[in-house]
Amino acid sequence: MEILSYLFSPIPGITFNYYLHLMIYAGVLILIGLIVWIINSVLNKKNKAFVRTFKSLPGRLIWVGIIIIILAASRVNGIAYLSMRFLLIIFLAVSVYIIIKSIYNFFKKYPEMKNVVKPKKQKMDEKPKYTTSKK
Repeated sequence: MEILSYLFSPIPGITFNYYLHLMIYAGVLILIGLIVWIINSVLNKKNKAFVRTFKSLPGRLIWVGIIIIILAASRVNGIAYLSMRFLLIIFLAVSVYIIIKSIYNFFKKYPEMKNVVKPKKQKMDEKPKYTTSKK
């Protein structure tokens, strides 16, 4: 019972030593999300496999980073129910899951997708065909 009251305490206390670490971690998540978003927009026409594999990753990383910043700030300010340790642990676990899943996708699914998705041939190589028949 003591661990439940520790995790679900509505106001866990103002002493919080990991505020700076969480802010840096959330900032890195947001930065990685922006970098992947820029790579997706630049490689949109060249590398369809990368874009298809990591299409939703930037949004997920940015949102989880923002939520972690909000939860850490509410913990420092002592906002009731929003500063529970349980919520912070859940979103840290979600962020670790997203990172592990994206690493797995990069090493396993992306090479498979690269073999399946091939770029279209340029239409400039083909000559137009003219016919004289009317339809």
